[in-house]
Amino acid sequence: MQVQPHLIAGGDGFPQQLRQGLERRPLWQALPLHSFEPERVDEPRDYLPVPPRHLEQAPHRPDHEALHGTRAVAAHLDVHGQDELTHARLYAVMTASRIFRIAGIYGIIALLPNFVMEGRFGLDHPPAITHPVFFYGFTGVALAWQVAFLLIAREPERLRPLMLPAILEKLAFFGAVGVLWAQGRCADVLLPFAAIDGAFALAFAVAWRTTPDAPPLGVR
Repeated sequence: MQVQPHLIAGGDGFPQQLRQGLERRPLWQALPLHSFEPERVDEPRDYLPVPPRHLEQAPHRPDHEALHGTRAVAAHLDVHGQDELTHARLYAVMTASRIFRIAGIYGIIALLPNFVMEGRFGLDHPPAITHPVFFYGFTGVALAWQVAFLLIAREPERLRPLMLPAILEKLAFFGAVGVLWAQGRCADVLLPFAAIDGAFALAFAVAWRTTPDAPPLGVR
């Protein structure tokens, strides 16, 4: 068998042609560049007819834990009706959010002046207040409930059970003013405010009835 001269190895085992090529050029030019590049698993391979299973992107499903706010619900709603959050559910959540937001803002505006109007209140509605602790205590508790209304407005589904005591909070003032006015022990000027609270109590009841419960944790 005849051996090709350029394939004859030298004393160190390298063929003569490869030895000459290495002597002419540096090692980093003699070897292909791809030999020094790290292998990337995310690049498509010609020998793979389909991409690996772990590289396939799963379809996006919104996380219910992130959909507690009305803005997040609106952002993830599928307009083609393919998402599990239907248009009716979104409408109910956003309506409840508006109702409690309006109630909270109105209550804060109506109650904050009471902290500086104790004397004026006694002049406009005699007799003067003899137990200011009840006056300021009522104002403080009612103001705290307005903050609760704003919190419900942010997460109507998750805080849906809190809507029931919110209804009682509105009915308390509405019923007290109604009974005292019927007995002649309440000024007529308080009737419009009592009527507004009664309307809010009805709106809260509708919001509680139409707002769906929050999905269980971990459900997608």
